[in-house]
Order: sequence, then structure tokens, then C-alpha cells
Amino acid sequence: KMIKDDAIPAVETYKLEPDCVLHCMGKPIETTAAAAAAPAASLPAVAAAVPTIPVAASAPSPLPTPAVVADPLQTALQQLRSFNSPQVYATALSTLAKILANIADHPMEEKYRKVKQQNVAFAKRLGGLNGGDAAMRAVGFVLEQQEGVPVYQLHASPEAWPKLMASKATIDAAAIEAERLLTAHT
Repeated sequence: KMIKDDAIPAVETYKLEPDCVLHCMGKPIETTAAAAAAPAASLPAVAAAVPTIPVAASAPSPLPTPAVVADPLQTALQQLRSFNSPQVYATALSTLAKILANIADHPMEEKYRKVKQQNVAFAKRLGGLNGGDAAMRAVGFVLEQQEGVPVYQLHASPEAWPKLMASKATIDAAAIEAERLLTAHT
């Protein structure tokens, strides 16, 4: 309702479907060091609840800059691409894309959030490949023993959903690109 009443036609612009759920995340407000030191009591209740990021002083920090940590999903995709043929890579991506699409389409059904590690088709198409295990873990699956069988399990949680959707977008884009490159070379 809030989006529908907005002056900007967000429903049409962003192609929102009826009864869809929209997750909004706030953005930290950047402040100066003096404003960050001001007492929170002087701020309205809503503004006090918004986290702030103090602006660093002009003096350089004596601490070393931490190394940038590589994105686990990008690392896994690089492994899949490097150690497998283009056809196998495209098949692996389409398999992972299908797994993620099933979860997104049926989020309340447990069966879509489980994959037996030893499933023959899964092992051939993704799980048994160099980078396959890393890709499954990067999108949020954990490897567990269930009734003595190793199973990739994606546990439902509020934190898991945004990661799943971001991973799905990345995998979908990579799968489209892999198919495009594959058809360009054949």
C-alpha cells in the first residue's frame, strides 16, 4: 500500500507482483566526528535508532589496512570455470541455478533445501566437480549427516533468504553468460 500510494509508480517501475514481499534495508548515515559525539538525547527517537558512521579524522591510521576478503561464491565459480570444460561449467551453473530457483519458488518446502551429496546426478553435474562443494557452501548450504548420509542442507532463516536471493542472481547471470559463450564457440 505504501508503494502504491507513492508519487513514483514503483509498482510498474520495479515490476512488483501482487502480494510480493519487499525487503527494505536502511543505509547508515555518515556524520562528522563532532556530530557523532553529540548526545543521542538531542536527536529525535527515529534518528537515534539509525546507526551512524563517524567520519575518520584526517590523521592516517597506524594500523595496517586489512586484506580484502574474496567473495566465496566468486571464488567457487572461478574454481568451477578453471578446472572444468566450458560444457561441464555451464551444466554445473544450470544445476545450481535450478536448485536455487526451486528453493525461491517453494521456500516453505523442506525437500528443495536438501541435496544428498552422493546423489549420482548431482555428483556428476555439480557436487563431484572441483569447486562444486565450495559453490554449494557459498550460497548457504552446510554439509550435514542425516541418517548416516551426507546431505547439503540450507537452513531457513531470515539471514539466509537475502543471501540466497543475491546468490541466485549471481548464478543466474553466470549461467546465462556461460551458455552464451558455449553457443558462441559451437
